[in-house]
Amino acid sequence: MILPARGCDVAVTLDSGQAFRWAPYGPRGWRGVLGDSIVTLLPDHARLRVLGSAPDAILGPRVTRYFGLDDDPTWRLASVDVDPAIHAALAATRGLRILRQDPWECLASFICATFNNILRIQGMIGRLCRAYGRAVPWGGDVWWTFPTPEVLARVEPSALRRLGFGYRAPYVVKAAQQVSDGKVNLAAAARLPYAEAREALLAVEGVGEKVVECVLLFGFGQEEAFPVDVWIGRVMRRLYFRNRRVPDRRLRAFARRHFGPSCGLAQQALFHAARTGALPGV
Repeated sequence: MILPARGCDVAVTLDSGQAFRWAPYGPRGWRGVLGDSIVTLLPDHARLRVLGSAPDAILGPRVTRYFGLDDDPTWRLASVDVDPAIHAALAATRGLRILRQDPWECLASFICATFNNILRIQGMIGRLCRAYGRAVPWGGDVWWTFPTPEVLARVEPSALRRLGFGYRAPYVVKAAQQVSDGKVNLAAAARLPYAEAREALLAVEGVGEKVVECVLLFGFGQEEAFPVDVWIGRVMRRLYFRNRRVPDRRLRAFARRHFGPSCGLAQQALFHAARTGALPGV
């Protein structure tokens, strides 16, 4: 199956720290799991060849939604292009898309991401899926689905500690319990305006300021969200505050004023450009 993918760089998007279950495949491709399907993505200029373990009728809409291939973000990107630094970041990350991830997988993944690096997060989530997800064999390969909240709600934190989750283990289990028993309704929260959705997610144990902004941006599609981690904090302080010790909450407030309602796009461009060494002076 071939999908139109003009303006979407799959490699830049999947390597930008938004999601943790994709791996390079061949010279230019990527392989991972979307829902209950193994998916292989083979970019070809403005097109994307998609192969997978599910029928095209399922994979097509799933991949289209995940990468936002049905959306043209040009005007929103233009709206955040307000100074030379972000202009350089946008140029260095051309084709970057904000992924539309499953809210539960996104929530659990970013709880795991607290005070962590990308390689270690990938390892933790890979072990979690092999231990508690469902095996999906396809094309001589086997991947695993992301465990449902109902499954993880019954897991002892000590079992996750043995998988390397450390102090995050009880938070993952508690979040699964809150979602599975309906105390936190992710589907309902995803339909709320930014401020209300934020409050709903902060009711989840283990969800703090960084995690909530990541889930709002990458799981709920709330582009007003502006996650601040070590990387983006360093970038923002260097570029806009002359390296002054500015609290994260002030960085977020500044970003919303400076970049506007799509500041999440600016955040991801700055983050990825800085992490890959493509942003001069940072």
